[in-house]
Amino acid sequence: MKKKINSKILIGGFSILLAVVALITTTYAVFFHEDTAGNASNYKTGLLAIEAKSKTDVISLNSTLPKTDEEGKKTDPYVFTITNTGNLDYKFNVKLLSTNTENNINSQYIKLQIDDEDVKTLSSFSGSIIKQDLVLKAQQSIDISIRVWLDISTPNTEIGKEFTSQIVIDG
Repeated sequence: MKKKINSKILIGGFSILLAVVALITTTYAVFFHEDTAGNASNYKTGLLAIEAKSKTDVISLNSTLPKTDEEGKKTDPYVFTITNTGNLDYKFNVKLLSTNTENNINSQYIKLQIDDEDVKTLSSFSGSIIKQDLVLKAQQSIDISIRVWLDISTPNTEIGKEFTSQIVIDG
């Protein structure tokens, strides 16, 4: 008789559990509604190929003397071309990163003029980004010119230090 009662309790408990699960799932279905877009999303794949070529020497401030902004603006610029040879548009930032890690000239004394923009110090650029959010269409190119010089107020403590850098395209 005990076996009959235990099996009835087990079946009754399982039935109650099944009823609770059914109630929860139907309640969820009643209150949850998911909208889907009427039109399918379009994804475009293609080729992204970026090429950067320097038209002039490396960017370096070794053995240079401080200059006024007027003199610095008259120096020959470092020019490089970025070409998008792919078939997708490319959004990117241009960074000027120091390649030497020891004995660097303090960035507050390094003056820059990017293209025909205002003169700024290297330390004023956030994350070394000198050009931000440029968009280069497919099969197009852009020239960027950089003039770099030491600020006229550079102290003697910077004598013997150097600044060598590289251009990095980050997109």
